[in-house]
Amino acid sequence: ILNGAFDIDHLMPKGSIYKLKANSSVELQIYGLSRGGPHPYHLHGHAFYVVKEPYSNMFNWVNPVYRDTINTGLDSNLTVIRFFTDNSGPWFLHCHIDWHIDMGLGIVFAEDPEGTKAHNKPIPPAFDKLCPDYEAHNPDKAYE
Repeated sequence: ILNGAFDIDHLMPKGSIYKLKANSSVELQIYGLSRGGPHPYHLHGHAFYVVKEPYSNMFNWVNPVYRDTINTGLDSNLTVIRFFTDNSGPWFLHCHIDWHIDMGLGIVFAEDPEGTKAHNKPIPPAFDKLCPDYEAHNPDKAYE
């Protein structure tokens, strides 16, 4: 996704990656899950507005809190968040309890994949000098 070499439709299992248009408002409804929950969901690349918290029946359209992680509650709970797609790239939304990713509690938003490559800057030459051992490593030989 970052270098534009692959179409996102050919990456990852179906249902794991979602393409988002640039400069759009996204509202996401996340239903709670009791198994291993409640789950703290975290979104990379963005902060979001919490329009509805999981333990409330009220929607807050006036002054919602702004976060990058939210507790999604248990089975009967609904959490609603909103964010604006103004930061192209692949962004991971996942449960912050790492081993819950194995349960399927993680997806990737491919935000403006066509525009992502245009935002990448070339790697500066000084980067190659950061780790001489790595640069000298021959991948065809095992470490001695």
